[in-house]
Amino acid sequence: MRKKIMAICKYGISFLLVGAIVFIYRDKLDEVVDLLRGANVPLLIATFMGAICLVFMFAWRLKLILGAQSVNVSIFNAFVVAMAGYFFNNFVPSAMGADLFKGVYLSRGSNKVKEVFSSILVDRVIGLITLIMIAFGAMLSHQELFAD
Repeated sequence: MRKKIMAICKYGISFLLVGAIVFIYRDKLDEVVDLLRGANVPLLIATFMGAICLVFMFAWRLKLILGAQSVNVSIFNAFVVAMAGYFFNNFVPSAMGADLFKGVYLSRGSNKVKEVFSSILVDRVIGLITLIMIAFGAMLSHQELFAD
């Protein structure tokens, strides 16, 4: 019974938030529809599939980091956590909301709370290092922009 109530709450909150977004931007819905009609559909599909692939890679990285801490999580659950993290990053004022959600979701039912939260921290550090390497590579490939 409790699981059914939780599922109803999850879906209810999701529909409520989507409804709130539609309500807030109701004056702009015509513009959105026009943009979607004029979009390059193959490019839109390719972009969507690329984004899903990136989320899958982030989920795989999280699964490997959690595995190093002896926290077993399926790739499906890691993918769900990564997608939910993107959701919370968009609706919660800070990125900490997503990390807290990931930690609570992944540590429920286990006594490995420290391991889960340290894995999320390591995941963040790896993401930061990756971002710095991308920026450094961009600077190296476009040195003329930084010349005196």
